[in-house]
Amino acid sequence: MAAFRFDFFPEDAAAPINEEDEGENVQSICKDLKHNMEEHYFNQTTESLINTHTISRSIKVSKGTEIHCINCSDIGTGTTESTSISNLISITDREGSDLIPGVYEGGLKIWECTHDLLMYLSSNNVDFTGKCILDLGCGAGLLGIHALLNKAREVHFQDYNSEVIDYLTIPNVTLNISKEHSENSSVFGKTRFFSGKWSDFKPLDFDSNPMQYDIILTSETIYNSSSHAELLNVLYRHLDKRGFILVAAKTHYFGVGGTLGMFTKLIAQDEVLSHDIVQETATSVPRIIMELRYN
Repeated sequence: MAAFRFDFFPEDAAAPINEEDEGENVQSICKDLKHNMEEHYFNQTTESLINTHTISRSIKVSKGTEIHCINCSDIGTGTTESTSISNLISITDREGSDLIPGVYEGGLKIWECTHDLLMYLSSNNVDFTGKCILDLGCGAGLLGIHALLNKAREVHFQDYNSEVIDYLTIPNVTLNISKEHSENSSVFGKTRFFSGKWSDFKPLDFDSNPMQYDIILTSETIYNSSSHAELLNVLYRHLDKRGFILVAAKTHYFGVGGTLGMFTKLIAQDEVLSHDIVQETATSVPRIIMELRYN
């Protein structure tokens, strides 16, 4: 397993690491990490994290609206925090990697395309009122928080790593709900949180049917071509027939090898969804936002 950075340029990749040593490090450190589907809940630890950590940034989404995030660099330093989150951070620090496929999928960092999609949602006044939303591969949860603050009926957050959900996503959601909706505790009942592999992600509604989402938001999730089929299966399984998906991504990902072209080719082969590029950002590695709907 080679170390990988989510960089814009291939020459910026991390220096080679002895794969035998790396394998031993990862195996020994991450034995406590869980990747089966698990549902997470607000608890006293969440409140403790918010009281312990500082707000590292407030992201201005529109006039008078900001999303607040806890300081990611603080996570894992508190004495009340579990060994698993400390281990996760230790792995990334030791390997000099932004992600390690199958171990840690980058949820502790806010990526460029997430900002793109957040601004797109705001500038295009995407209507979340009364809708059920999925923030897939949520990380810090910014996209789902934006939907929640804009009158979504329900927002579900999913990330690969349980530690990301417990120590970053839920605290961020709580922080923003507390600031904007302190008088309305019912907002907490509008959220659900899940971790684990996409192949295991099969949440049910109150009638024990697969959840159907009006809008699915996902950012920087096509970087690994080996996971494209799993990602699409989640979208097919959980998108409401009248709904749509917004995917924010770079056109190429150096290191793991995913490309936009590979992803759209698979979409075309499956003939389930149509896709349309709704925004392009011209940089050294172009970034796009793509809308998907059922054919």
